[in-house]
Amino acid sequence: MWTLLAQEDAPLGDGKIEAVLITPNGLLSATATVRVVEPPRERRPTEKDEPDTGPDIRWVEREDWDQHDFTERTVGQVNIGAEATDILVNRHQRTLNSALHKRRLSPTEVKTREDKYLFAVACGLYRQEAATRDLTEQPDSEYVLQEHERLGEAVLLAVDERLIDLDDE
Repeated sequence: MWTLLAQEDAPLGDGKIEAVLITPNGLLSATATVRVVEPPRERRPTEKDEPDTGPDIRWVEREDWDQHDFTERTVGQVNIGAEATDILVNRHQRTLNSALHKRRLSPTEVKTREDKYLFAVACGLYRQEAATRDLTEQPDSEYVLQEHERLGEAVLLAVDERLIDLDDE
């Protein structure tokens, strides 16, 4: 597919174009119909002038659990405010902690798996929060906790299936 630029004053409508290529085996030529269309209109700036920087995603360490009401089962939480969105992920959640420490992983392997887990879990937590945000009847907290745990397990399996043994459950 080729995109051709026309002069600003080119008449709108259909026309013909011929392309001729010189190759070691001889000439190749083809003709095609082209359509001159109006250039796309400039997008109007949105009401929001500030750039969308995305959420602040960060780990919560065990020593900070009390500040966020975390336990060993907590996978994370999403806090959506008028000015910012924070996604907090529990670095010492029981399944994650077990998966990263029961295997003999090098510090580099642990870091790589942590990074993959952090991003994927943050995305999942945000999607879950968005899905339940406008429900008239909110799911109970135990159900949400279990859904978060299932999300964390699924991410660990996707990161490295050797990290989690579902037979342990």
